[in-house]
Amino acid sequence: ETVRREKLMQSSAHLRVTGLTPPFTRLEAIYSLEPRENFPLWLYGRINRRRDAFFLRADLTPAPPLNVEAGRKDDSAYARHLASQLKKACEIEDLPGRVQLAWSGKKDDQFLKQVSAFVQKYAASVVRLSLQRSAPHLTLKVELAPLESYHPGDLMRDMRAALTG
Repeated sequence: ETVRREKLMQSSAHLRVTGLTPPFTRLEAIYSLEPRENFPLWLYGRINRRRDAFFLRADLTPAPPLNVEAGRKDDSAYARHLASQLKKACEIEDLPGRVQLAWSGKKDDQFLKQVSAFVQKYAASVVRLSLQRSAPHLTLKVELAPLESYHPGDLMRDMRAALTG
């Protein structure tokens, strides 16, 4: 297991980890915190819905059985992405709350159930989740504040369970 950390700015860092146990083979994480020391920048970020966030990219073994996208129904970037995906065969399901799940490929009910359970559990935090058959297989963006009520390892443990069953 190799870990490499880079400080990007005062309020963000990039972490790369390789040599992990399956389903993760390579993982990159970035955290980005709101600029609290500068009120105008903080206000600008708040107006533009920028909060403390955690970004995760990973290569998986094995690759997901189908392409899955999850995001907030009120997120315009997610809506634009889905609109471009609708040109391909794509199914969409509204989950309870403000999250939506879309997938393409041969439907795998068990895998979709596991991913859906993960997304619903972390619905307050998940901004966007993408699982692809090609690398990077996993892309995840979550807001950090709603995760404060969970144990620090819960997100990754639940993500592993969703991917492996």
